[in-house]
Amino acid sequence: MKEYQEKVVTTNTKELTSVICNCCGKEIIKNRLNDYLGIDKQWGYESPWDTDTHKFDICENCYLKWISSFKIPITVEEMY
Repeated sequence: MKEYQEKVVTTNTKELTSVICNCCGKEIIKNRLNDYLGIDKQWGYESPWDTDTHKFDICENCYLKWISSFKIPITVEEMY
């Protein structure tokens, strides 16, 4: 026969409370109509940021301005 005792376990968790665009500084409200680009880039050896990780978020408006400045357009693949 197995006997069990109930045990209370607590864990520390993080809850996302807001996202701020690193370009324009506005709060991004994520819902069906708004989204954002989140980037986590770990730099390799020999780069100016050797082994650093850069993290930032960009709202849709700033993303559109950013990609419109590219000399080579982005590739878009339809999801469906």
